Amino acid sequence: MKEGERALDVGSGSGYLTVCMALMVGETGLAVGIDHITELVEFSRSNIQRDKPALLESNRLKLVGKYRSYFWIKYSMDWLLRGHTN
Repeated sequence: MKEGERALDVGSGSGYLTVCMALMVGETGLAVGIDHITELVEFSRSNIQRDKPALLESNRLKLVGKYRSYFWIKYSMDWLLRGHTN
């Protein structure tokens, strides 16, 4: 990933990899984390707010829950990361 690219993290869970992607795509990029479990979206939002609030404040990182899960379609993405759980 490089500066200015857009990345989508499907099944973002705690938000750890979404933050990693946001840092890799830099200030002109965008990382979107999406998870169908509302509690995980809120958990990741609180983690990021505590450790890297500038990512949320600058809109370089967005978190999306199940009720808005198609929000990210309006963005073209350069990268897609799909999490896997058993």
